[in-house]
Amino acid sequence: MPVSDHQKQYLQYVINTGGNATVATLDDDYEPIGPMIRRDLMPAYIVENAAGKLELTEAGKAELAK
Repeated sequence: MPVSDHQKQYLQYVINTGGNATVATLDDDYEPIGPMIRRDLMPAYIVENAAGKLELTEAGKAELAK
């Protein structure tokens, strides 16, 4: 399922943080909808890596490039 133009801003957020976005910062920056964003975009488009940082999946990168 492709992401909406509105959802692309959350994918861009992950890029804009320079690899420092975490679940907590996403939730804080997009309070009160952070958990809903994660429910819609994780794990298909955004994943949490072993270091606890958020990163785009290949599908997330492809959606952002559209």
